[in-house]
Amino acid sequence: MHTRTYKDSGNITLTNSTIIISDDIYIFNVDDRFKPYEQIAVINNSDEDIGLSSNYKNDFKFIIPSGNQRIIDIVVEDLRIKNKGTTTINADEIIINIRHTGQREKTILKDKLETFSQIAMLTNFLR
Repeated sequence: MHTRTYKDSGNITLTNSTIIISDDIYIFNVDDRFKPYEQIAVINNSDEDIGLSSNYKNDFKFIIPSGNQRIIDIVVEDLRIKNKGTTTINADEIIINIRHTGQREKTILKDKLETFSQIAMLTNFLR
């Protein structure tokens, strides 16, 4: 996975720029500079159910029913949707808001520093 400094990407809005026929997959173009994204909100304004998949998988386990929205609590490198319905999804009917806050990297670094600090204290104690 990509790592970067803690700069917040701000809200990034993605939409499907083309139609998506039944059982077709649409891959969103995400900004590589801000990977991984840890905040994802999906709005399905179409008449069809969609499945969302991420991280280069094609499992589409997150289902967003027609006319609904869903907050997805995962860390993602890429986003793709599949039209689970029987008719076409028009352009701009699927809206995905993503954000990289940097909080994940801050938490990992903090945990590592705490571990190293405990190891250093233990090492000094055993001397």
